[in-house]
Amino acid sequence: MGRMHVQRAIQLAAGPATIVCTDVSDLRLDDLCTSFAQEAAARGIEFICLNPTRKDEYQADMARFKNQGFDDIVVLVPVPAVISDAATYLAARGIMNIFAGVGRGTMAKLNLSDVYLRSVRVFGHSSSTIADLRLMLLQAESGELSPNRSVAAIGSLAAARDGLRALKDTVFPGKVVIFPNIKEMPLTALPDLKDKLPSVYAKLKDGREWTVEAEREFLSIMLED
Repeated sequence: MGRMHVQRAIQLAAGPATIVCTDVSDLRLDDLCTSFAQEAAARGIEFICLNPTRKDEYQADMARFKNQGFDDIVVLVPVPAVISDAATYLAARGIMNIFAGVGRGTMAKLNLSDVYLRSVRVFGHSSSTIADLRLMLLQAESGELSPNRSVAAIGSLAAARDGLRALKDTVFPGKVVIFPNIKEMPLTALPDLKDKLPSVYAKLKDGREWTVEAEREFLSIMLED
């Protein structure tokens, strides 16, 4: 799904008219809609979230895009079947980024005649130039983009293993942030801070989004003496 890809697409000055997000996790999809649907609507963007495991519903909703296709597709799971299916929705002159990368030797079926007949491009790219990184840092510092909106859970260094396992099992709808220099703290979802660290929870945005103020309060409590 890629929350940060979705957020940036919505907040681009010349953003897309339609964004379709897919994920096999209803937890992640529901949280994505809660986080960004209202903002997308305010910018005049049609925002659609679909779960491909509901095949009939998914195919019916995607049928309207089959002929026209999408100008930009980002595949964020290294699954050959997903890559192959996504490619069938590329518009003429469209581009598809197989962002997640696939294991060496993995094969996915693609109709490469589209490259010369319809001028589509398919590439795999998971890195950024220094100029890209500087731009993102500038946009984060200016408030144009907020990486904090991707944070879903926090913990100390002792919780790093649990964080990796949670990532693998898609336990949380966003990113896990590990603070290596704080007192020991189990992996904790942001909404659970209401009971565990109420003063930090009080500084979250809408009770669910990490903020600079929440982090300052968190570190004032949790930093080692």
